[in-house]
Amino acid sequence: MNRKMYLALQNALFMLSAVILFSCQSDYSTAPDKKITVSGTVRTFLQTNVPNFTVKIGDKSAITNSEGKFVITDVTTPYDIYFSDSSVSGSTINRNGFIYKNLAIENPLLIYGSFSNPLIGNINAIFSNGIAANKKAATFFTNGSDINAHGMNLPSQDSISEMSIFLHENKPVKGRLIALIYTVNSSQEIVSYDNFGFKDEIEISPIGDNNIIFTPSELTYNPPEAEISGSISGNLPPNAYLELTHFYLSFSGISPVTFLSRMALCFFENSSFSVKVPAQLPFNYYPVIGTQIVDGTNLLGNFNFLVPNYNQTGLQLNLFQQAVLLSPPDNSTNFNPKNTLQWSHPQNGKVFTLNIVNISGNETTSYYIYTSDLNFTLDEISKFNFQSPYGKTFSWYVNTIGGYNSINDYVNPGYNNLMRSSMKMITGRTFTTQVSH
Repeated sequence: MNRKMYLALQNALFMLSAVILFSCQSDYSTAPDKKITVSGTVRTFLQTNVPNFTVKIGDKSAITNSEGKFVITDVTTPYDIYFSDSSVSGSTINRNGFIYKNLAIENPLLIYGSFSNPLIGNINAIFSNGIAANKKAATFFTNGSDINAHGMNLPSQDSISEMSIFLHENKPVKGRLIALIYTVNSSQEIVSYDNFGFKDEIEISPIGDNNIIFTPSELTYNPPEAEISGSISGNLPPNAYLELTHFYLSFSGISPVTFLSRMALCFFENSSFSVKVPAQLPFNYYPVIGTQIVDGTNLLGNFNFLVPNYNQTGLQLNLFQQAVLLSPPDNSTNFNPKNTLQWSHPQNGKVFTLNIVNISGNETTSYYIYTSDLNFTLDEISKFNFQSPYGKTFSWYVNTIGGYNSINDYVNPGYNNLMRSSMKMITGRTFTTQVSH
């Protein structure tokens, strides 16, 4: 793996967290028994289209085309979507089943939990007059919808800002390349924003580097600044703490696929922050404070908060908690698969990823259920025909995803998800099911 790909993949957000789009309101209170045509898309976590994939709704199925798209007609809402995959490595067999519960949207964007075979286009933004030692150059690429990236010049580079862009398929993409040069002090705090410019119709190819030159005459806008300050608070899991709290800009309204050190304009030492933000730019942009929760070994959470582009002090940004497993109890036996797994969460408006795993010899079978509900009937996994749920030992845990009003927002490709946040459950429970019906 080359260095640019490594940088693009480092510190990736949780596998199976969707990269969809935070709009004002969404209403999917669809009347029961409404008939719709579902025209959806399947992509990997790193945004590559997934072709030749079988997707099922009820007793109907479709196969995705080269763009990862599928169509299933005459679907009754709400509906569940199922798809699966399996792989063999030596004597090891891995099976994965995915369920999206109670959807009512006509154009869902579904994430297949894979990091494999990303298609990456690289941009080198070259500043012809160089970048002074007390300045930094941030760059941003967007196609105006679902392809976006951030870049930053590294300390060893005095004229180049690099970025890597995850592409859907092996063909060029056109978009806007934005450059922002700013001054920092000896503590790397932002002092001022000095130069801003952009280029439209920039074509990015997944083959080789794309070198784009910015001259001084293309960076003449001097953005005004505003200052914001505040703190991040919330009940953290035992031994957990905040790490890599940072400030960045988005010109797309789309949460980044991964966290990169090169997307952060500056970092903060603890839960408090004070930073200068651009007060005015020529087109829409979003100032964001992001942070990660770790316990020294595991990445537990990623949180993003939209902040204003005008002077404001005393901002209070609040973290949400992990889900709590209720039933069945840990290490319970003789569980009936027709009963439900149950959990709770102190806040409304969350999406959950329920993970259920069975390991039998050299076979690992994993199920990933995306839902806004607080329960799931175990017997539903029988629809994959991987195994009988009877006489098996399962482990299970529930990850929590915030920034959405419902599961339909989560799969909506038109939903601005910059406030997407996630809290992972490291320690789950186990249970054994009854031997027969």
